[in-house]
Amino acid sequence: GDHLAQARGVLRGIGAIDTEGGITPHGRKVAALPCHPRISNMLVLATDDSGKALGADIAAILEEKDRMPLEHDGADICLRIDELRRNRRSHGWARIARNAEQYRTMVRAREDNTSADPLMVGRLVAAAYPERIAQGKGCGHFLLANGETAKVAISDTLAECDYLAIASLNQHTGSEGWILLASPVAPEETGLVSTRSVITWDSRAGKVIARQERRIGRLLIGETPLHNVSRDEITAAVCEAAPKEGLSMFDFNDEVQNLADFVLFSQRSCILSLSPVLTRGKVSYPQFFLLAYLAEEDCLSMSS
Repeated sequence: GDHLAQARGVLRGIGAIDTEGGITPHGRKVAALPCHPRISNMLVLATDDSGKALGADIAAILEEKDRMPLEHDGADICLRIDELRRNRRSHGWARIARNAEQYRTMVRAREDNTSADPLMVGRLVAAAYPERIAQGKGCGHFLLANGETAKVAISDTLAECDYLAIASLNQHTGSEGWILLASPVAPEETGLVSTRSVITWDSRAGKVIARQERRIGRLLIGETPLHNVSRDEITAAVCEAAPKEGLSMFDFNDEVQNLADFVLFSQRSCILSLSPVLTRGKVSYPQFFLLAYLAEEDCLSMSS
C-alpha cells in the first residue's frame, strides 16, 4: 500500500524507473550495486575516483549514529567527513571507516583523505535525496523540494545558506523538521532543475505575465521574462482568469460601455418576445449572442 507507493516514488525520484514503473537504463546501473537505491544512485552518479570515495564516506557516515553532537557541532556533514578522514584508524571512527572501505570496494575507488569540497558533498547528497534539496527562508528555516519545511539552530553555520542538500532529517507529519545532517548545494549543478513556461493573468499588475521558471520540485530557483508569446496563449490566459476576476480585469471606458448598451438594445430588439427578461443584470452579453444565433437558426421556440 503506502510503503510500496513511497518506494516507487523514491525510485522515480532518482530516475531508476519511468512513469509506467519500468526500469530505466540508469535504474539498471543503480540496481547493480548491493546497497540502498538512494546510496547506489549517489555512487553511480559520482563521476571520478575522488567523487566515488567521497560518496563512500557519506554513505558510511549515514549508516551509523552521529559521532559529533548536533548541539555542539551543528548539522554540517562536511565536518563529519573531514573528521572521519583524519581519524580512520582511531577507535571512535573505526566502524564507519570499515563501512566506507566496503563502499569503496563496490565502486573500485581509492581512499581519499583530502578536505571535502562542500558543493561536491551537496551534489552527492542531492543525488541520494533529491526531494530534500532545501531553499533558505532566513533565520535557519528552509523549504524542501517536496513542500515540507525544516530548520537548523540559528547559531548553526548552515543557518544562512541559500540552499542545502539534507542527508538526515528528523520530521513528523505536519510539523517543521529538524535538519540533522546537510551540506550547502548549488541547485544548478545537481542536474535536477526543470524549466516550464508560465503565462498567466496578474491581477495586481492588471496584465498577462509571461515567464520561464526554473524549478526543483516546489522550489522556484529562478525565472526570466518570456518573449514572443503568441496571441492565442495570451487569449487563453485571459479566458482562464475571466471567470474568477470578472469584469474588474477589463478597463471598460465610456465608448466600450456605449457599445455594450447598443449590443444589449439590438439583442432585445431581435428577440422581442423575451425582452421583458433581457436586462443587463439578468442575462450576460454572450447569452444575447447565443439567443440571436438560435433565433436565426429557427430553433428557438418563441412564446408570449
